[in-house]
Amino acid sequence: MEEAHDHAFPGWRTLPPITTVEDRWAVPRSRSRRAQLIARYPAGWIDQGAPVVTWRRYRREAHAPPYAGRPRYELRITRPSRGRGHRPAGQGALF
Repeated sequence: MEEAHDHAFPGWRTLPPITTVEDRWAVPRSRSRRAQLIARYPAGWIDQGAPVVTWRRYRREAHAPPYAGRPRYELRITRPSRGRGHRPAGQGALF
């Protein structure tokens, strides 16, 4: 499925992702939130059926095909790592 989207929509992996589970349901139902998301898509892609990109909730979560209430593929990408060595600074770092 990813290869087909690579062919039809080169650069889909750089589209802005939906980052929360709640937004997966809210964005398709809210015109204003959907408009904010698709405003960053290349011209004409929405009319051609461009996918919606979301962060995966777990490692092998499958892509979702179009179905009632969601007219587009929902392609799930891996959430960017936060850097394992990065830890929040303690109060000692403030002084």
